[in-house]
Amino acid sequence: MKIIKKIDETLTEVQVLIYAPNELAFSSLAEKIDERISFATVEGIIFLQRRELLYIKAQNNYLELGTEKKVYKMRSPLYQLEKRLGNKFIRVSRSFLINFDRLEKLDTDIFLGIKAQVGNIKVPVSKTYLKNINAKISEIERGEI
Repeated sequence: MKIIKKIDETLTEVQVLIYAPNELAFSSLAEKIDERISFATVEGIIFLQRRELLYIKAQNNYLELGTEKKVYKMRSPLYQLEKRLGNKFIRVSRSFLINFDRLEKLDTDIFLGIKAQVGNIKVPVSKTYLKNINAKISEIERGEI
């Protein structure tokens, strides 16, 4: 990424112009700047703050976007949304992403396995993807986040 600075004292507010090679690159960068994200759901286009989104669940051809107040449905592959949301969202199973910033605790149960609690929701964590959570915890301990 290349940043070009231009000072214009006639401006009354900061303006940002983004040149991108494609729409996905633009959207990815724009969402990093603006924490509000748009989603084309079955009910229409909604706007959420990243912090509001607790989990994403893949279910057949739909994704379930879980917040504390409501669950939204949209049609999209999980891997596309995973790329779009960035490294704050981690995959914890084949069909779940969680907002790592909202992870409150990990529970273990002899019968049910490991569950990640995000907000008031418990999400199953597969042994295969437990390494993603451990890697993120290591990054925090090393001060990389």
